[in-house]
Amino acid sequence: MANTRLINKFTLWVTQTASGLENKWGLLPVSLLAGVVILLSSCVFVWPKVALEYHGIGYAELSKNIFNQDQENELRYRVFSPFIGWLTQMKGNRFQVIPWSFLILFLSAVYYEFRRMKYQPALAFLASALMGFSCTTFLPLRSPGYVDPASYLFIFLIFTRIRNTPLVALLLALALLNHESVVFLLPAILGYHFFIHLQENSRTSQNLGDTLKFAGSLALAFIPFLLYRHWVNQHQTVHLSLSYYLSKGNILECLNVTLIYAPMAAFYAFRLFWFFPLWAAWNNWQNGLKLKSLWYALTLLLIASQLIIAFDTTRLFILAFPLIIIGLTDLTKSYGEKFITRKGWQLFALNLLILPYFVGRDQVFHLHSGLYRLLIWIIQGMP
Repeated sequence: MANTRLINKFTLWVTQTASGLENKWGLLPVSLLAGVVILLSSCVFVWPKVALEYHGIGYAELSKNIFNQDQENELRYRVFSPFIGWLTQMKGNRFQVIPWSFLILFLSAVYYEFRRMKYQPALAFLASALMGFSCTTFLPLRSPGYVDPASYLFIFLIFTRIRNTPLVALLLALALLNHESVVFLLPAILGYHFFIHLQENSRTSQNLGDTLKFAGSLALAFIPFLLYRHWVNQHQTVHLSLSYYLSKGNILECLNVTLIYAPMAAFYAFRLFWFFPLWAAWNNWQNGLKLKSLWYALTLLLIASQLIIAFDTTRLFILAFPLIIIGLTDLTKSYGEKFITRKGWQLFALNLLILPYFVGRDQVFHLHSGLYRLLIWIIQGMP
């Protein structure tokens, strides 16, 4: 009971404070402030790195001159974020600023979109915090220079603006140029478009036709992606190509070292936050919305299929973050905003007790928290 009262006081404080600031400054500045606050809080929970490493080095090198085809780079297909770094002069050793900036925009966009959908600030802040205190944010903080945050922003906006076909096509084109892994979400995007239209029109045949037209529009988003790859292939051979990923040697190596760690990798991507899509899928099934429940399962299965061709196991499961957000909104519609906001923040608090880990290839890494490091420094400083 005391815990419930505390949560109620906290959510009321968040709503009153954010509403007051929105009335004074406007929604957009407050959304950016919410993104910064959540990111800084996440930095305390998981101590960030600054120095570029692994693929971050490759992206930084690409950002120095994205048009230099004489310099081979295995990441050259993933050009969008390095292009922004080159354009803004945040390149080379400064390139990590670009993914972190997109991370702030992503967290801010979650808050903004929930408020735009007329949800209260406490729920909007919760939705953003779910992303800020999961590996969606933890891994970009621990892997500076990786370009994933831009993809997260584009994917999130695709789902929230699903009715705006031209905008969705543009966002998909940018996401493909940033990282090709977004293709694993295409069936989920098409399915979600179908369900959104089904809510507005009960004629299944018409909704299916509209979704097929939507799919045709999205096919145009592949044109810049394919043209750019063709241009690159005229000048150099890129190691991380489709032929590499689908090669027998790569598939066998992935199957040997990733599948056994898959359950652990999946769990640590979001830890207890998986409860939202699982509960939403079960609730939809109970209410006769079995196709929507199957959509949750199929989306997760397609995301898991990345394990056949790629490593960084936890990173691959992060692509399921739309399920967390959509699960939260589905439950809110079914049980009411006040109830889900309270239960959501209780789950968030409980999730803080579970230490975060990252499963990559066949290794497990502890993501040391800032509080943990502070404790070590205090002990080391003792006489």
